[in-house]
Amino acid sequence: MIGSDLERRYATALLDVALEQGVVDQVAQEVQTFADLFDQHQELRAALLNPVFGRERREQVLAAVIARLAVHPVTRNFLRTLLDKDRIVAVAGIAQAFGRLADEKAGRVRASLTSARPLAPGLAERITAALQAVSGKNVTLAQDVDAALVGGLVVRVGDLVYDGSVRSQLEGLRQSLGRE
Repeated sequence: MIGSDLERRYATALLDVALEQGVVDQVAQEVQTFADLFDQHQELRAALLNPVFGRERREQVLAAVIARLAVHPVTRNFLRTLLDKDRIVAVAGIAQAFGRLADEKAGRVRASLTSARPLAPGLAERITAALQAVSGKNVTLAQDVDAALVGGLVVRVGDLVYDGSVRSQLEGLRQSLGRE
């Protein structure tokens, strides 16, 4: 819980600055990109977290990554602050919290749709429209295909899951038959 409070505090502070500058979506993308790099590259994590490397060396490594990514000054200053305060390890959680706060501020909600096969043309748009009508927010829909569903769809909107997959229906039937 402490981690999530810390992540929320940093994300809120970043949101305030990004709103002032009018660069919320850009900063969200840049912080997420950095968080993904940090997560995927063990060498980068080691260089930024290992106390064997002095503070100056860690700052040089971060500066090189920032220059390579060509981020907005708000993102640059934020990442430097995280390193300076020894909070860079929390960047992934902060990026997620920031994304949620930015979406909330913009009246957006992210949804994921998983289907057994690629959707027919126009179906994703109809599902998005239906989700927007139900949620009252703009919906950004990510799609995935998972043949293990057998048929049907699974839609996740925040913590809410609409499971209309054949797999879950078969599982429910199996459990129902097992009880009798």
